[in-house]
Amino acid sequence: MHLLQLALFVFTFVLTPIAASLETRSSQQEPHDPCASRSFHHPHPQHTPAVSARINSPLIYSKYDESSTNYRINSYPHLTSASGSWSWVGNDWWTSGFFPGTLYLLHERSQKCPGRTSVNWLARARKWSEGLVPLESSNTVGHDTGFLAYPFLSELKVNPNNATAKAGVKAFAALLANRFNSTVGCTRSWDSSYPDFLVIIDNMMNLELLYEAAKLFPGLEKYYDIAAGHASTAAMHHLRPD
Repeated sequence: MHLLQLALFVFTFVLTPIAASLETRSSQQEPHDPCASRSFHHPHPQHTPAVSARINSPLIYSKYDESSTNYRINSYPHLTSASGSWSWVGNDWWTSGFFPGTLYLLHERSQKCPGRTSVNWLARARKWSEGLVPLESSNTVGHDTGFLAYPFLSELKVNPNNATAKAGVKAFAALLANRFNSTVGCTRSWDSSYPDFLVIIDNMMNLELLYEAAKLFPGLEKYYDIAAGHASTAAMHHLRPD
């Protein structure tokens, strides 16, 4: 799974840490079943990554089933309270794409591991993505526009010809690209007055949108250069020499 929806992936599909290093996980390792609820047998146990039983826990499906059954127009869950209930926010917020993005991940999981859930996660993912469409023309989330595009990128994996998803990716990518300054060499994180140009490392998580748009749409190859340019500048200024 890609870096986008990092928080969603961890929240939805919890995996135990893999102790073996990349060097020890050789090509001799048997492919494991992503639907397995326990560690698979291997002639070299020390090379075997553990698969958490929670990866297909019914609790995951039931919680998202309950929270996504009743669609809320332009409203999305953001945080949970001490009691465990959701705190909801309007659609113009940086985490709004995470919830429908998670529903797409649940659809993917249900396809790989059939029989674990009867919910039509794809239908729900598409429905909950509708509230993000109005943000394609303008929004206030700054560089996190890339997060808003996550559900539409996921939809194009299911149906590459989905016109709504293609329009969404293209529009959000344009908004993000417009935040790029060639003098600075970065996309701006949040709006600020001259001479400030705010750039945080989190911008890196939004570059995928530019890379994907560059691949999807002829004539937008410049988005690749923008993303690569930002990454190079960030590597120079956001990372210590060590």
